[in-house]
Amino acid sequence: MYNNATTGETPGWRYKAPPQLSEQQFERWQTLLERRTGISFSLHKSILQAGLYRRMYEIGSEDYEAYFDSVQDGAAGFLEWGELLNRITVQETRFFRDMAAFEFLDGYLLQRMEELKHRGDTLELWSAGCASGEEAWSLAMQARSCIEQQSEPMYYGVIGTDISNAALTTARQAEYREKQLVNLKPRLRSGNLESLDSDRCRITEALADRVCFVQSNLVSAEELLGIDMDVIFCQNVLIYFRQSSKYKVLDCLVDHLKPGGMLVVGQGESVGWTHESVSRVRSGQLEAYIRQ
Repeated sequence: MYNNATTGETPGWRYKAPPQLSEQQFERWQTLLERRTGISFSLHKSILQAGLYRRMYEIGSEDYEAYFDSVQDGAAGFLEWGELLNRITVQETRFFRDMAAFEFLDGYLLQRMEELKHRGDTLELWSAGCASGEEAWSLAMQARSCIEQQSEPMYYGVIGTDISNAALTTARQAEYREKQLVNLKPRLRSGNLESLDSDRCRITEALADRVCFVQSNLVSAEELLGIDMDVIFCQNVLIYFRQSSKYKVLDCLVDHLKPGGMLVVGQGESVGWTHESVSRVRSGQLEAYIRQ
């Protein structure tokens, strides 16, 4: 931003570099965030500092200590905490981002639906850490496609959860740009997307009726769902979690699987983790587990 020429000052930059977090301040913020969200910024100080300053700049604050106190101050602090999380955690994603996982899912769903029909059960899928919704909508498209290949109709539902209300607002609006749809096969566009203009599409009402978005924190996911799932996707979410917190979340996700249900995580996110109730899927680089 330049100085106003009418002031008579020499034109120049008004930009002010963000104040540096001291090690003590960083530790306080990092501890608070990890306790409340499970996310660890211990190796990502620059990311935390950038997110903090972005929000502080918006509200005219330059004091990390004063801002730290404000996000813990009653109802106003609760609301501000939500705004801060929106600046730190929201990330852009794409439809069918991990093609290997969705290709495997296609075969799994066809087999799974045969099992469910014999039991008179429904198909339930969960996108845990869904960000702006692309993964949840992708799961819904995949489920719908597989059901249409069967001779009998089947009820299915998808839930998308995320810690960021701003991301969930975007997910519920269900409008996306073409660049986010690059991995979407042409056959999946029909009946699932309608064009708004040359660069934007919207999820159809028929598909939207099958998807629900809910604000949730993965560190307390055991409090969220009253139903068990056939499929849980939790990809590119646990990379900022410490190992102990990561294992706790994975254990909790397994607890939300039906027998025979599948958990899919991002590559490298389950290293060192084991659970007596699941077996690893042996398929290339895919990190997925089936509940026994």
